[in-house]
Amino acid sequence: MNIHFFEEFPTKANLNKLKLIKWPCKLFLAAHSVKEFKTLQSQVKKIKNNTKCIYWPILKKQEGYWISPFSTHKAIKRIFEEIKASPVPLMLDLELPFRKPIKFLTNLSDFFKNKKLIKETIKATKEIYSCENAIHLHYKLLGLTYNHKAHPHILMFYSSMLKKRHARSFINNTIIKHLKNKPDVWVALGTIATGILENEPILKPKSLKSDLEEMNLLKIKNIVIFRLGGINKQYIHTIKPFLKH
Repeated sequence: MNIHFFEEFPTKANLNKLKLIKWPCKLFLAAHSVKEFKTLQSQVKKIKNNTKCIYWPILKKQEGYWISPFSTHKAIKRIFEEIKASPVPLMLDLELPFRKPIKFLTNLSDFFKNKKLIKETIKATKEIYSCENAIHLHYKLLGLTYNHKAHPHILMFYSSMLKKRHARSFINNTIIKHLKNKPDVWVALGTIATGILENEPILKPKSLKSDLEEMNLLKIKNIVIFRLGGINKQYIHTIKPFLKH
């Protein structure tokens, strides 16, 4: 396996956790602009030079925070125009807007314009990843998953946030189903630190090991752990046996 990381809050303390990572990895860095991302990228290179940084664009909370057709059109357009002007490796975190999605449903014209922009950006970007909750039909209709063979889908399997039966259902109906059509699926595991919601349950090292064992049986080649800031020696000890040698 190749083990990579998300970092939603790229503070100096969180980025310094890279010193614990002794293998080459990709780091998906949340930032509000390409300029901010490039500054963070420079900081990462000083800490761990063999880390490849991927831009994870986030919006202001009132704009929707995550990228989706429900986010404000002005924000989506701003982000994508920056990327077009200054191309960088890109990861789109496709989720419903932060907390109150209902207020984003009032302008359907923005929904369709945004969906078109996202689709065009995925097709036009040389290196792009999409982080998604599912690949089912209703997610496609909502513009939260896109069929494009050239880019990896990162499926969010955060078992700390799922009941056991729901976790099993996600593996059977999302991950395994996706593997049948696209063997190069990536899986996100966690959460080993809280995110923007501030109440995400923490996955213990023992449970992370179980999830890694499950993914190993499915022959998943790339894992992304949410998030770098939660990494410690216990997690490193858990991860090491699964690393690709």
